Amino acid sequence: MHTLFGIGGGHLLLAIISGIIAATKNRNIVSWIFLAFFWGIVSLIVLICCRSLAMGESDSASKFLWTIVFLPIIILILLIVFAGAVII
Repeated sequence: MHTLFGIGGGHLLLAIISGIIAATKNRNIVSWIFLAFFWGIVSLIVLICCRSLAMGESDSASKFLWTIVFLPIIILILLIVFAGAVII
């Protein structure tokens, strides 16, 4: 029961809330659920501030947040790969 309200449980709750809000705003539900795991309360605040989308309209807010998530990871991988190539 302790982990339910710990870090993992808090992010799970935020993910569920983000999914519900994303559904009401015609946004990508799965994307916002996963973003809540990475960003926590920040993704929920961004989602609440976003307007509802018309059918077929692109969800640019989630694309922007995914870019911020993956850009440092890609840079880190490139640094590791190229640093290893320079050392060898």
